[in-house]
Amino acid sequence: MTDINYKKVFMLLALVLFSCASMSCAENGIEPEKVTAEIDKDAIYVGDTAQIRVTAHYSDGSTKDVTSGSHGTRYIAFSEYLPIKAELDISSDGRVNAIALDKGENSALEFIVILHKGKKYMVGVTILADSAIRVGAPKTKLKVSEKVQLRVWKTLKDGTKEDVTSGKSGTKYFSTGLSSARVNPDGLVEAIGTLGEEGRPVTILVRHKTDGKIETAQIRLQIYQ
Repeated sequence: MTDINYKKVFMLLALVLFSCASMSCAENGIEPEKVTAEIDKDAIYVGDTAQIRVTAHYSDGSTKDVTSGSHGTRYIAFSEYLPIKAELDISSDGRVNAIALDKGENSALEFIVILHKGKKYMVGVTILADSAIRVGAPKTKLKVSEKVQLRVWKTLKDGTKEDVTSGKSGTKYFSTGLSSARVNPDGLVEAIGTLGEEGRPVTILVRHKTDGKIETAQIRLQIYQ
C-alpha cells in the first residue's frame, strides 16, 4: 500500500484554494449582478450592419465581455410597433443586419433584448430606408459650446457623389433636442447643454429634395459638459 504524504496533500489543496480565491468572479464563472450593452450605431440603413457589445458586471467589480453566444448570451428583436415593420438578422455574436423595411416605410425603431444568465438589457436601433444622401461628421462627441460641421453627400444616378451640405442646395437640418444642440441652415452644430446627463444623445435629421423625392438621413451626437 502506498503511503500518503498528508502534508503534501494539504499544501496542494491550500494552493488550489488560494488560486481560486484570488481569481475574479468573472474567472470563477459566478453569475453576474447585471449586464449592460451598447450598439455602435443608433441608426443603420437597409443593407448595413451594427455591432452590439455586451458586458457582464460582477459583485467584486470585475467585468467580462460576453458578447459571443458561446457565453450563453441571446439576442431577441422586437419592434416599437406591431406588426413588426423592419426585418433584422442578429447573429449569435451580436451583429445586427438590417434586411428590409415594410413597403412605404421610411424608418422603424427596433428594440433588441439581450439575455445573459437570467439578466437582461435592451438597446434600440433605427432602421432607415435606403437613401440617396448620407451625412457624416469628423466627430460625434461634443462638449458644451463646442461646434462641429456636418457634411452631406448625394449619390447621383451615374454613381458619382455631390456635396449638398449647404442650405442653398436645398438641404434642411432639424435637431431633435434643441436644449442640447442646435444646427444652423448649413449644417453647423453647436452643443448647448446636457440637461444633467453626461453623454446626452441628440439626433440631427437631414432632408434633401432630389428628382422630386425627399431623401432623408440622420446622425446621432452625444453632448458632454
